Amino acid sequence: IGLYVQMGFSQDKPNRVEGVYVSGRVVEVNEAPIPFVSVEMYNQMDSTLVLTTVTNDQGKFQIPANRGLYYLKLSSLSFQNRFISDVLVQLKTVNMGDIELVKNRRYWMSLLWKRRKIR
Repeated sequence: IGLYVQMGFSQDKPNRVEGVYVSGRVVEVNEAPIPFVSVEMYNQMDSTLVLTTVTNDQGKFQIPANRGLYYLKLSSLSFQNRFISDVLVQLKTVNMGDIELVKNRRYWMSLLWKRRKIR
């Protein structure tokens, strides 16, 4: 079962293109998919949050998009945030392909430290 959550904010009607998306797959360096990554899409001109979603259990996401220039913010608790700028949406779907996230060493080190303190 995959979880798909999507929140939307108003977008200008003249830029609306039906059936156009920004999509991709979020993976670890070893190409293992990362589920439940938050994917936020912002207007690059004024940093307005346009839409947000979460990757499914295969690390895939799909965000409906109007024509425009955007940037993406990908975040997950145990990985470093990743920003991708200059995502240009025109008349067809933009497939971002595989997007790699790097593990957050500080997060993992804090877990190890807490575990040692408990023992």
